[in-house]
Amino acid sequence: MTTASRRESGLRTMTIDDRNGTAHQIEAIIFFDPTTAEIVYLTGSGWLESMAARNTGRGDVVEFDVPGDVIPARKIDLTRREAFTIRGRRTYNFDHSDALYIPTVAGVSVERGTEVMEWENAAERHYATPYTVTLPGTVVEAYSLRPGHAAAEGSEAYAYLPQVRESITVWSDYRTERTEFGAEIDAIAVDLKAERIDLTGFTLEQVFTRYNMTRRSL
Repeated sequence: MTTASRRESGLRTMTIDDRNGTAHQIEAIIFFDPTTAEIVYLTGSGWLESMAARNTGRGDVVEFDVPGDVIPARKIDLTRREAFTIRGRRTYNFDHSDALYIPTVAGVSVERGTEVMEWENAAERHYATPYTVTLPGTVVEAYSLRPGHAAAEGSEAYAYLPQVRESITVWSDYRTERTEFGAEIDAIAVDLKAERIDLTGFTLEQVFTRYNMTRRSL
C-alpha cells in the first residue's frame, strides 16, 4: 500500500510518493477500470471531498491508501493494474503537479448512483450524480461531535475531526437544463438582439418573474 495524504497546512491538495520515494503533489485523481480501459470517475482537483448529500455533511478526505506501489509513468495506460502518475498541467522548472491514476483493483471500487435534481428555479434545473468510492485506509476530516461532549452543549461541542470510512460519496456529472419558461426567455433574448437590444437572459428572467409576464402578455 502507498498512502496519499495532505502534507501542507492550509492546502487541500494531497501528495503521494512513488516507488522511488519521489513526492508528487496531486492536481487530479482519476479512477479507471483496467479490464475495460475506461475512466470511471475523475476529479478536477487534487483532493476528494466526501458529501453524503449535495451541500450537506461535507468532509475532506485527508488520507487514503493506494494498492501497491505508484509508478511514475510517461504515458497513460488504462490497462495497468497499478497506480501511476502523469505529469500534470502545471509544469515549471521549479514546480509541477501530477495526475494520479488509480485502478479499480484490490479493494478499490467506484459505483455510479442515480442522478438527482439539486435545485431548480423558474428558468432552469440543476442535476448531479453521486458516486460511491471505496478506498482502503480512507480518513475523512468531518464536522463531528467531540468525544466526551453532548449535542446540547451547542457548537462548542463540535469540531472537524478525523473519521475512518469504508467508503465515501462524491458528486460529479453536473448538468443544467432549461425549463419551458427559460427556453422562452432565451428565444426573446435572441429576438431582441436581432433588433440591437442587448439584454441578457438573466436580466429578462428577473423582469418577467418580477412582473409575472409572458411573451403573450407583451
